[in-house]
Amino acid sequence: MISAATKTVPFAPEDPSPLVRAIAPGAPFPVANLGPLHDVVATVQGMSQAPIAIPAASALAVASLAVQGFANVETLGGRRPLSLFALTIARSGERKSSCDAPLLLALHEHERIQSHNRQEALANWQNTLALWRGDRDQILAEAKRGKGEKRAAAQADLDALGPEPAMPICADRTVTEPTFEGLTRLFAEGQPSLGIFSDEG
Repeated sequence: MISAATKTVPFAPEDPSPLVRAIAPGAPFPVANLGPLHDVVATVQGMSQAPIAIPAASALAVASLAVQGFANVETLGGRRPLSLFALTIARSGERKSSCDAPLLLALHEHERIQSHNRQEALANWQNTLALWRGDRDQILAEAKRGKGEKRAAAQADLDALGPEPAMPICADRTVTEPTFEGLTRLFAEGQPSLGIFSDEG
């Protein structure tokens, strides 16, 4: 027998529980420790009205890129590249791109000039490479026809010819939307350090 005293309780759904804890507010950015970059950061912050940490991170990233190809750091595991990895987390509309753009102007101008110079150097390199290959092919053809002394002379000629002329290095210092293959190619053909500046997550 079922008791009439049993009452049904209406279902009350609970709010979803957050998967992560609330993030505590961060400490203020140590602007006073920026040294010679302080005035630059203050100017960019004044132009963009972004929170001071955003132009500060941009300035540190650009300054690091400008110098990191000139030094390494000695660790217990040996020499390592001196690199800076900066990740700026900001809400949409906090003007991260507006902070990067003025700080990257001089670097982009340098890339443009170096790219123009590389185009001229590439034309010279292609001519030099064609002559080198022609000389090498001629030496090899003579070596195939000859024996003994001619082959030894051909070996001496090849040694005197030297290695294949190196292609001028790529002038790119920054990339915006890299692929793994593209980065690998840029490191093989270009500078020992690259900056990836992207406003995408």
